[in-house]
Amino acid sequence: GRRRNLSSSWSKPLGKVALLDRIEALLIGVSRVGLVVGKLIVTPAILGVMRKMLVVFAIPLVALSLSACTININVPPSGGMGMMSSERSGVDGIDMFAEMMIPHHQQAIDMSLIALERSENEAVKDLAQRIIDGQTPEIELMSTWISDSGANGMMSGMGMPGMGGMASDEEMAQLETLSGPEFDRQFLTLMIVHHEGALHMVQMIDDSRVDEVAGLAEDIVRVQTEEIEEMNTLLEGLKNA
Repeated sequence: GRRRNLSSSWSKPLGKVALLDRIEALLIGVSRVGLVVGKLIVTPAILGVMRKMLVVFAIPLVALSLSACTININVPPSGGMGMMSSERSGVDGIDMFAEMMIPHHQQAIDMSLIALERSENEAVKDLAQRIIDGQTPEIELMSTWISDSGANGMMSGMGMPGMGGMASDEEMAQLETLSGPEFDRQFLTLMIVHHEGALHMVQMIDDSRVDEVAGLAEDIVRVQTEEIEEMNTLLEGLKNA
């Protein structure tokens, strides 16, 4: 197929609005062909998920430098779309979501394990244990989606600090140095933001046609919304502690 190198047109630094406009234009421009990124074939179906990602992760993405970035687009021969559309990853973006949400869930578990060790507040420790008990099987479930589909894992890097409310390495390290009410306040503050990020991320699959995936989305929204309310209440009670 034809290959076009877009490095020259993407080499100039862009403002946030201009950058988002350019990404949006790229997605629209390839909406009727297959976009090949590494080994991942992006079909028109998966473009809808990518456009959701553009909204969900707009702020972190525009913070990345695209200077000297080269994007190669392979335009496949006509008539090849049927085979591409059969790829599981092009149906619902399930694998893409799972590869981003698994490290997100894992960090929530890591934070909760720290809480079990350092918190002296039984309500906080009970919440931490419920987070571990709830999100561990969800990681196991999402891992089966990736292994069943043979996804190549190229989206796993999306689970980076700051994205989807994830805590930074510095924040995680600081959390391990705190104790007492000071620890509880910081843990709850970080976890509220983390949960809010998960609610934003789950929009990628909230209209999934796969019952198991739609069910997980509903569970995440229900449980984490309730936990956010609980954590806000706990945080309010710690104001004078």
